[in-house]
Amino acid sequence: MRGLDNLAGTGEEQVQIDPEELLHRLSAGKAISAGERSEVCRCLGQLQIASPATTSFDELYSLILVAKKAQITESKPLIEYFLDCQEPQTVGLALETLCDEWGLLEEYREHLLRFSLGESWDEDGDVQSTAIRFLGELLFQSTKLSKKKAADSDRLLKRQSITEFLQQLIVDPATDSSVRKASYYSLLRGVGRDWSEIPSELARLDFSPGSTDIAWETIGLPGYSSPSS
Repeated sequence: MRGLDNLAGTGEEQVQIDPEELLHRLSAGKAISAGERSEVCRCLGQLQIASPATTSFDELYSLILVAKKAQITESKPLIEYFLDCQEPQTVGLALETLCDEWGLLEEYREHLLRFSLGESWDEDGDVQSTAIRFLGELLFQSTKLSKKKAADSDRLLKRQSITEFLQQLIVDPATDSSVRKASYYSLLRGVGRDWSEIPSELARLDFSPGSTDIAWETIGLPGYSSPSS
């Protein structure tokens, strides 16, 4: 349990939190107090200055999860810091909180591109898959925005760079099959398909040129739709 000590002369009451108890309360639809929100931020700050060797990633994960569920958006810079902690589960949750729950996809575009290339510490590729999926969501949002109003040149260039990045992952035979699949699904999402319309994660896809498993024209690669192309 974490506690916030009384400050001499302030008259503030001590606030103690148990992240697991807060999660249980939030799951039941109950709110947490302003003091508890502040304490979550304070605890995240304490873990930020702790050495990696002494960091409790279980506690860190729980605190970020509380911040996510309770919409403690004031903890954003603290959570952003842990995108570089090189612990896959923590980084994945930080991405989900910042990019999905709080809708800051564009702000963390460079992080998404970097993680999409893979990291040595992301042994199972979970962070890479999450980042690629969010790139697809970023493309989807850009598509919706373009339909509402004329896209400026900067937004078009960013959209094109992400599209080409994902296309390259797909056509490179050296890319792991799971990464090619994730990139393909993200491009499908980017052109407006709902996730429910996209093939299952368990689907086995053939990415060789001419394969009918892939909607090459839909993802902007018509030259791969025929083996003779």
